[in-house]
Amino acid sequence: MAVIFLLIGLYPFSIFFCLCSIIVFSYFVDIHGFELDTLTFQIRDYRKFLWMRIGNWSNIKNYNSVHLTKGRLVVYPESGEFTPDIYFYFFVKLVDEVNNKEIVLAEFKEFVKAKKLMKEVAETLGIGAKIFYYKTEKI
Repeated sequence: MAVIFLLIGLYPFSIFFCLCSIIVFSYFVDIHGFELDTLTFQIRDYRKFLWMRIGNWSNIKNYNSVHLTKGRLVVYPESGEFTPDIYFYFFVKLVDEVNNKEIVLAEFKEFVKAKKLMKEVAETLGIGAKIFYYKTEKI
């Protein structure tokens, strides 16, 4: 749409539609992560919108445990004749149980790698570590 307005000489409309397109694109592209400030011992979970990181900083000492959780993704085939594909993944999360906050530090396909990171984070911060997964599923 912006290109059409540009070609026919309606520059204000062209600029307006370009800016709107950038804003809408930035809204739908969900970029998020976490930042760790080792000088002030602060951490934040952020979302990126229009190249700005938006999120609140909190004291890392508020987080009192590291959790390893298991998730799964079930993909059903279109025909319905075959069994679905099931993919398992493991999250390592920093958890503030008092304020009910958590930050996902990493996602793994392999349990061993996730457990190793969980132990390293727990030892570095001097906090507890817990593993959560469904008892009916084998790891």
